[in-house]
Amino acid sequence: MTPGTSGPPPGAGWGPSFDEIVGHLAPTDPEVREWLARYRGTHQAPDRPLPLRDLLDFGYGMEVGSMSDEGYDRLGEALEAGQQWGLAEWLARAGPGLPLPGRVVNAVEAASAWWLPALAAVDPGNAAEVQELLGRVADPDREPGPTVAAFREALGMWRGLPRPKPPPPYVGHFCGAVRALLEALVDPPGYPALAESLSFATVAPDGSRRSEAIAAAVGG
Repeated sequence: MTPGTSGPPPGAGWGPSFDEIVGHLAPTDPEVREWLARYRGTHQAPDRPLPLRDLLDFGYGMEVGSMSDEGYDRLGEALEAGQQWGLAEWLARAGPGLPLPGRVVNAVEAASAWWLPALAAVDPGNAAEVQELLGRVADPDREPGPTVAAFREALGMWRGLPRPKPPPPYVGHFCGAVRALLEALVDPPGYPALAESLSFATVAPDGSRRSEAIAAAVGG
């Protein structure tokens, strides 16, 4: 929750819960199950709907500890799958009450506030292209307005997407956020792609996670 505000965090009540996510994953690996049981203990109400901010950070904040290499790999796969399913499910449940995908566009624009300066430092032209593309996506009344064909062309040509050389660290996350957003716009409602876009958008140029800012941009 943002300091100085009151009320529930963004998206509280739409879920899914921690227990729903783990139930959907149905892990069978003993090491993964043991870790998830310990991770469950870090949640005050694992049977209650998780707010968007917590879904964005699903799998983060607890040390892995002692685990075999195979178990570590399987845990990573489970956490990634769990987060993506949880976010997509949140979006599907929130869809009737939120103007999607516009709220995800807001989140990617929020991420661009810290990413565009990093891009401009190494490739000002590319940063301007990305800003123009996001501006067209964010303003459907703009002339000429964006179309599905334009989004498809942007995906096919990688037009307007980050491609500076040498690239800033972690820029692939912002690139992924823009790409996944375009994929959702090409094939709506695209909840899995919107979920992927939100997940990528949380990563800042210094590698930190800005889940609270992204959740606030989506709202609800």
